[in-house]
Amino acid sequence: MRIPVLLLLVGLVTFPIRGQDIPSGLTARQRANYLLEHAYAFYSADLDRADSLFRATLTDAERGAWRPERAAALRYLGIVRFLLGDYPEALARYQACLSLYEELGDAGGQAAVLHEMGNFFKKRGEIDRSRKMALRSEALSRRAGDSIVLSNSLDLQGTLDLDAGDQAAASRRFDEVLLIRRAIGDSIGLAYIYENLSRLAISQGEVSRALTFLDSTVWLRRSLGDRHGEAISVNNQGEALLVAGDTLAAVPYLEESLAISTAVSFTDLQKWTMNLLAQAYAATGDFPTALSMQRSVQLLKDSLYNAATTERIAEMQERFETVQRDRELERRAAQLRQRTAWLVAALLGLLLLGATLLWVRQRAARRREALRREADVRLRDDRLRISRDLHDHLGAELGIIASELNRHDRGNGALRPYVSQLRGAIEQMRETIWAVRLEGATWTDLFSRLRQFADRLEGTACTFELDAQLADRHLDAPEVLHLYRFGQEALRNAHRHAQASRITVYARPGSFGVRDDGSGFPVGQPAGEGFGLASLEERSREVGGHFYRRAAAGGGAEVGMSWSEYAEDRMAPRDETMEIRP
Repeated sequence: MRIPVLLLLVGLVTFPIRGQDIPSGLTARQRANYLLEHAYAFYSADLDRADSLFRATLTDAERGAWRPERAAALRYLGIVRFLLGDYPEALARYQACLSLYEELGDAGGQAAVLHEMGNFFKKRGEIDRSRKMALRSEALSRRAGDSIVLSNSLDLQGTLDLDAGDQAAASRRFDEVLLIRRAIGDSIGLAYIYENLSRLAISQGEVSRALTFLDSTVWLRRSLGDRHGEAISVNNQGEALLVAGDTLAAVPYLEESLAISTAVSFTDLQKWTMNLLAQAYAATGDFPTALSMQRSVQLLKDSLYNAATTERIAEMQERFETVQRDRELERRAAQLRQRTAWLVAALLGLLLLGATLLWVRQRAARRREALRREADVRLRDDRLRISRDLHDHLGAELGIIASELNRHDRGNGALRPYVSQLRGAIEQMRETIWAVRLEGATWTDLFSRLRQFADRLEGTACTFELDAQLADRHLDAPEVLHLYRFGQEALRNAHRHAQASRITVYARPGSFGVRDDGSGFPVGQPAGEGFGLASLEERSREVGGHFYRRAAAGGGAEVGMSWSEYAEDRMAPRDETMEIRP
């Protein structure tokens, strides 16, 4: 049982006007645009009149230099000539239209005419060329956002898939087309997609479903006044019935299609329908009518398959594609020249920018250097002032306090420990003043100062091993102070806590440390705890080093710091070691 036609049309918008009359009172250009906007209504009703109107519009557009109107007139004139069977002129109009739309940069227009050319080559049996046109049309219509042309290009690809036997691909494309056309209310396009869905149903053996689609197609095309489309749809109804084996039911549809196609001069369809009718009459035993129909077919000349016409079309397309290739080569050459010009300009700009940046960088570097020197001068002055204040004021005051405490001790020794601690603090302050006043020092200066400190460690022999290349290596003031305090703390720990009899201070490429022959680290003591190890680790970080502690070879302990490759290069070049003994 067929589904009612109206159920298939639920949700569709109102049909477009059938506009076979042009309103009066319009200017020539307004008249042209009205005709082009309602082109389908004109050529679907009367091809001969549409041919005359589009030719007049083309003349007006060429005279008035209306390029968009000229392109559209060429396209619709090509459609009319195609439907009338004048294939050479149809192709010429399409080619001229495509070239003009390319000049205008109109992606939507190019997509529309490429779709028509795809239909043209499909009719000629040039399937590869037809699909190429359809794919280009799809890409351009998507870029232009033209849903109508996009659905047309997908529809054409679906018919090509169906002809190739790929029902799954055809079904996917037809479903997408149906969704688009329903969404935009394209009643003209719906007639075509229902027709193609009927072909798909027939290929799947679903004749009843195919007839339902064809009922909808015929109803739509009659409502639109599309006599050519109606003739095709009625013919397809007859074909569907032939496939179903109902020859008697098919004949009335085929005869109706023949009558309509004859009335509108649709030569190709006439020939096709006559062939089907000849087969139908022969199947029913009406051989005289079948023979008569075959003779009528022979009298019709299908210009598409005429040898001379086919050769002419091939030559036209070859010339057109040659011109297109030449244009594309010229366009690419022009683009290359343009890119070359831009590249040269960009290179010159980069050179200028590079020179400017170099000048700015050099100027900034000079400015930074001047600021650095100024900051160094201020820092040196501040260090000298601070060290002078510490020495002249705080140092003097602490010395006076120590003398007073010693004087008030009255010989009983009760204040002696405090006096000793105070004098130790004074000595540390002097060492700090020494480091602060320095612009910098060498490793030799550092080891000399550490040796002076070691001289105060009674009962312990100290050895100093300094890499020969480090002797004159420069250290800045903060580095000197941190390295000195590290060595001082390590010497004090070895003397006080490890009861070491021999201590070695060493500096070699990549490391600086102190080792002893004392009692070593207490068992189970975590790293960083006790004997000021946390302070030693902090001093290591301050100079960019990594703190380490380990048991010394032969007994005792060793603490030190090591540097990464970068810091090592800065702090200590590699060479032989020299020994400095107290």
